[in-house]
Amino acid sequence: MTTFRNLLKATALAGVVTLAAQTIALADVVTCVGGALEQTIVVTQNDPDTLLDTGGTVVLANSTINAGPSGGNPDTYIVTLSGEADNTTAGGFFSVQAQIRVDNGPWTDINPNSPNTFHQGPTQTTASMTWCTRVQANVQASLRIVWDSVGPGNTATLDDYTVMVQRLN
Repeated sequence: MTTFRNLLKATALAGVVTLAAQTIALADVVTCVGGALEQTIVVTQNDPDTLLDTGGTVVLANSTINAGPSGGNPDTYIVTLSGEADNTTAGGFFSVQAQIRVDNGPWTDINPNSPNTFHQGPTQTTASMTWCTRVQANVQASLRIVWDSVGPGNTATLDDYTVMVQRLN
């Protein structure tokens, strides 16, 4: 059952505050709470990575990060992807998804999970997406980004991108 909550959104413009009701699904809200920052790992890729619409979902180059052991307490992982995104067709888009593997088990999607459209259309833009998850104590975690190009004849490109993983206590 999806529960809805009305939130008030305050917008200040030129000293005037306006309130507007906004409805969102609680199931769409993801909250990750962590303590002190334990580690930050940043990987950058300066060469463009391209993906054809026939390529299917694949791992984004240089995005797999071994985040190390969680230690004696549960940890929160925050994963952020930022980069210059482009497509070759007006109707084309590409989606991205962060995944985690715990103790060399299967890769699983991190909330928010698919479909996460990162970029649509042929105009180059800089985009960013963030995911978060919490894992139990005493586990080994690896994280990665997978992506998929969608649209007939589309070639997706991601250039000058950064993948950042933060581990919080």
